[in-house]
Amino acid sequence: MKTTMKTLAPLALLALAACFPKSAPPPTAVAPKQLELAQAKSPDVTAEQLEHGRTLFVEHCGDCHDHPDLSAQKLSRWPDILTVMLEKADLDKDQQASADVRTFVITAAEAAGSRP
Repeated sequence: MKTTMKTLAPLALLALAACFPKSAPPPTAVAPKQLELAQAKSPDVTAEQLEHGRTLFVEHCGDCHDHPDLSAQKLSRWPDILTVMLEKADLDKDQQASADVRTFVITAAEAAGSRP
């Protein structure tokens, strides 16, 4: 029984760690491809809005956890994740801030090769 527990405990920890989101360093700049991707969806998006979203992401999203690897999640999951996270960061009440963070994260994930 002790041998089984000694064998299973490390495996359980490894499996648990694999479930946690992958982290990455905070993004340092808006990639040109992001502006192209954003404007393909909404032509009125500006580089300044993406930079504002990046700044808010860097300032707020590292307060409670490491910055996520944006390409580690499917693109289709980001809207739901952002709804929860923007509320926790108290950014959901500011429509412009919320929109800028959403646009930054989704285009950064897409530019980084996140799966649909």
